[in-house]
Amino acid sequence: MNFIIASTFVDSLARLGTQAQTLVKQAAFDFQLVPANPGFQLHRLERAVEKNFWSARVNRDLRIILYRDADHLVLCYAAPHEEAYRWGQKRRFEIHPQTHAAQVVEIQERIVHLHKLARDAWVNTLKHKFAFINAKRFSELLQAAIAKVGAAEYSLAFLKAEWEAIVNCWGIGDEETYLRASRKGRGTRLTARQRRAVWRVFADLLAVLDEKHYMTWERLCFRLAAELIERPPPYRHVVADEAQDFGPAEFHLLRALVAPGDDDLFLCGDAGQRIYQPRFSWRAAGIEVRGRATRLTVNYRTTEQIRRFADTLLPAALDEEGNGKSESHASVSLLKGPSPEVNGYATVEEEIAGVARRLRELTAGGFTPRDVAIFCRSETRLRERAEPALQQCGLAGHYLSDDAPPTDAHVSLGSMHRAKGLEFKIVVVMGCDADMLPRASVLDDMVDEADRAAFVEQERQLLYVACTRARERLFVTYSGRPSCFFQV
Repeated sequence: MNFIIASTFVDSLARLGTQAQTLVKQAAFDFQLVPANPGFQLHRLERAVEKNFWSARVNRDLRIILYRDADHLVLCYAAPHEEAYRWGQKRRFEIHPQTHAAQVVEIQERIVHLHKLARDAWVNTLKHKFAFINAKRFSELLQAAIAKVGAAEYSLAFLKAEWEAIVNCWGIGDEETYLRASRKGRGTRLTARQRRAVWRVFADLLAVLDEKHYMTWERLCFRLAAELIERPPPYRHVVADEAQDFGPAEFHLLRALVAPGDDDLFLCGDAGQRIYQPRFSWRAAGIEVRGRATRLTVNYRTTEQIRRFADTLLPAALDEEGNGKSESHASVSLLKGPSPEVNGYATVEEEIAGVARRLRELTAGGFTPRDVAIFCRSETRLRERAEPALQQCGLAGHYLSDDAPPTDAHVSLGSMHRAKGLEFKIVVVMGCDADMLPRASVLDDMVDEADRAAFVEQERQLLYVACTRARERLFVTYSGRPSCFFQV
């Protein structure tokens, strides 16, 4: 067996005090002579990335981290107990692929929003310019492109829908690719001649966007992925949560962040909570999960009664991977509780009074403001209904945001989109009227039936998300006619 002293061991030794250095040097000498000495109390390092890292006891406080396999024994680090363990848990011992030299590599974990990671890499690492284009500015530039090209026969609404569903969604940048792109499911058919006319508008628009360094988040992800393919992957492993809300652009970027191999990508998602993306094939976006997926069927958050109610909001089966194959999303909950209540009122005023009355009962029964959240489809509805209900029962509200989590003294208020990732003992979902779920004002502006169908599906799943934030009690209210999503 080869006995090796790593440079990281020498460096760590130099940082110790004189007495500690003496003890570690003596232990290293003894270890070289008799590695099996039981006095070292060798044990494999727990929760370590490197499975061949071991800890050797020097004295009550000092530890040596060493690497041991059939052929090598390497002293890697020496430090007090806690520091030594932290060091070992974030390192890996490996052979450099070019020099074939042994090396200790630090494993760095980074938890970050994928779009923020993309922007930081594009601007700070690759030194490119980036300016996010908002919806208002995009509409202005698209309208200008329509006028410049002379394509008045195509409405702004139609071209925006075509851009979102085909061009932006799949990162298309040239006419040939657009002409070949599948438009399956689109409600408006286009001939080859019409596609060329439409592309002239998009070509002019893309030229202006490039000139001003404007990009959508999707185009940023595609552009960054294209550059990363030509470089060594920046990560060994990538774990992505909320994968159901990633589009083709985000999946292309994920694929470029890590080299294909064992344990390269780990994706978590719930098709029932897809509220930002239409369905599409993960395989077409570079992600192959066939034969590698595991379905989780035990719900640990909500009661069985809430779960059953929420499941009635969704189809009996969902197409989770966008491949056209729907599978049952049946699950079970371990908790039991009261059945959810859906209460309709003739007027908004009656709905407000009804929610206020229920909140007074709950707080009198021992629940605290921190236990309660009220969600609506929009912040406008929150101001019109949730705030007056809180005022009537003497409670204070607190609007949730990334920088403003729930507080002990307030009832949490948020849009249904804001509900994502949160949970509360009690959830009240107000304003579930027929014209708000699905949101009629948005549906009226959609010109393509495929877009309308996709939007209705997302609205249904948005309501599902809001309702499943409740752990113990769920109350749903509406004024006038209820949403078509309810079986009432």
